[in-house]
Amino acid sequence: MMVWFPEPDERAEKNNFRRTSADGLDLISRHTHFRPVPEPGRFGLSTVGYGHVLRPGEPRCVVDHAAALRLLRDDLRPIEIYLLATLPAALRQNEFDALISLILDIGICAYEHSEVREAVRCLDRDWVAAEIRAGPQLGEGPDWAVTDHFWRRNDEATLYLRGAEAMRRQWLDIDDEIGERNS
Repeated sequence: MMVWFPEPDERAEKNNFRRTSADGLDLISRHTHFRPVPEPGRFGLSTVGYGHVLRPGEPRCVVDHAAALRLLRDDLRPIEIYLLATLPAALRQNEFDALISLILDIGICAYEHSEVREAVRCLDRDWVAAEIRAGPQLGEGPDWAVTDHFWRRNDEATLYLRGAEAMRRQWLDIDDEIGERNS
C-alpha cells in the first residue's frame, strides 16, 4: 500500500497553520533596530538581529539580515501558536501579521489583558484598529521612544484594517515628507 504525504503548505492549510508573512516581517523589521553584533539589552540579556534575546549557550556572533530574519521567525513561532490557539475565528493574513507585531512588542500578557484582544474576540475590525492605535499607555520615556511606539501602532492598525499596500503607501508618504524637510 502506498502512503501519500501532502506537501507542507497543503498540510499547514488543512491544520489552520499560519506563519507571519513577508509583510508582517517587513513591519516588524522596520520598527525594530537591527543589531548585527550582540549588545546588552533589557534585564542584562544581550540581543542581536531584530531583538533576538541570546540565551545561555547560544553563540555570540555577528549576524547579517538573512540570519536575523531566521532568528526573528523562530522567535515569532510561540506567538503564532498562541494566537492561532486563542483566535475566535480565522483572520485575514494582514490582520494576523498586525497582531503578531503588536504581541511581539507588548508581550502576550499585556495583549491578554488588552482591549485589542476583546475587540478581536468581538470580530469588530474598526474597534481593533482603534485600540491598536490607542496603544499601551506609555509612561515616562524619551520622546523618540514615544514617537516610535506611535508610528509602530499606526502601521499595525493600518495593516490590520487596510492591508500591506496601504501600510507601504503610508511609509512612502512619510519618507517623501522627511526628504522634503531635509532638502
